[in-house]
Amino acid sequence: MEPMDVEGSPICLDLDSYITQYSGNVCLQRLKFYVDNSRASSDNYRLLIQTAMDCKNITVYTDSVEALNNTCPSEAISVNVDWITQTSKYLTNKVDRLDQDLKS
Repeated sequence: MEPMDVEGSPICLDLDSYITQYSGNVCLQRLKFYVDNSRASSDNYRLLIQTAMDCKNITVYTDSVEALNNTCPSEAISVNVDWITQTSKYLTNKVDRLDQDLKS
């Protein structure tokens, strides 16, 4: 369990149990809030990075990789450029399809 400071008092939170209650972008945003506002471990950053990839959120992914690398330099990872390129193309195609549907 990771302690989280909330107004000066540490709270023990079993992050894995807590986060399984949520899915998709809600899960991603809650996990991001926790990592941003606590003394997160490299495992927490890795969970956030994987969740960002699952949700196809390039911004949270790149920010989280950078934060992990800055916080835990001994466990630094490189940005997966192939995943970013593939996901960007996928999202662009999806937006184009939705735009075409609206025009039809």
